[in-house]
Amino acid sequence: MITEHITEADARILLARGAAGILLQRSAMQHLAWALTAVTEGSRALSPEIADAFIQRFSAPPPCRRGVCERVASLSTREREVLVLLSDGLPNRAIAQALHISPETVKDHVRSLCGKLRADSRIHAARIAWQAGLVA
Repeated sequence: MITEHITEADARILLARGAAGILLQRSAMQHLAWALTAVTEGSRALSPEIADAFIQRFSAPPPCRRGVCERVASLSTREREVLVLLSDGLPNRAIAQALHISPETVKDHVRSLCGKLRADSRIHAARIAWQAGLVA
């Protein structure tokens, strides 16, 4: 299908109903050759603009839930630094080395930030950091 404009919702509906491809009219001539090849080989073809919109929507963190951003904002600068490193999966000893503090101090910061975030675990804290856009 070639169209002048399409919403993301309409593109999803067309794809769900079996559309083999959707190209935007303004760039269809540029993409038609590879789109036809893709479709004849059993794949689907989307204009890069449409594909980018889908990728952006589904790869970005969900919007910050009510209260999550406020809880993250309540963290001290050092707690945020610990949270970012914790979100990378680093153990306390590695976080301590990176921040030039003791592992016991890291443990205190983790305990404090988990309390402020109302996180049940380090993984939960990392997820909250992701939801708030603090980490990728």
